[in-house]
Amino acid sequence: MDPSVSRRRLLGAGTAAAALSVAGCSSLGTDGSADEHDVTLVAAIDEEALQAAREDARAAQQDARQRLEAGEIDQAEARRIAEEAQAEARQTQQELLSDAVGDIESYASEAAFEITDSTPESGVVRGTGGGDAILEALALESVQAIVAADEFDSFSES
Repeated sequence: MDPSVSRRRLLGAGTAAAALSVAGCSSLGTDGSADEHDVTLVAAIDEEALQAAREDARAAQQDARQRLEAGEIDQAEARRIAEEAQAEARQTQQELLSDAVGDIESYASEAAFEITDSTPESGVVRGTGGGDAILEALALESVQAIVAADEFDSFSES
């Protein structure tokens, strides 16, 4: 077993520690249980699938350019092909974000984490949970980061 830690896990742990300290999760109740805290979970997208979709879009655009230069299609058709390729890449990105948010929602239904808001198209989920549930969420492949709850709107708007 390789004892090294991936960059993603290291950054994730640092992000979680910072988010939990901002959220006040380091304090325990008098009975030893963690208090409930509001946080925003940022979904992790499948980068390989996204990269493949982008490469497919570039290949379709390149093919359209070559066909345009060869006189096989006109400018309008080349533009239509390029726009469709970009739309497909954006659709794949949206599907990947929605899938990641769905994974987070599934986790929440089984854990002590209550989702209070989510924006699948932006890949963010706001919720409330104890410190353990929040830290466990970071172990999910579908969670990229845990940030303060008030960051939800800034992620949703982007």
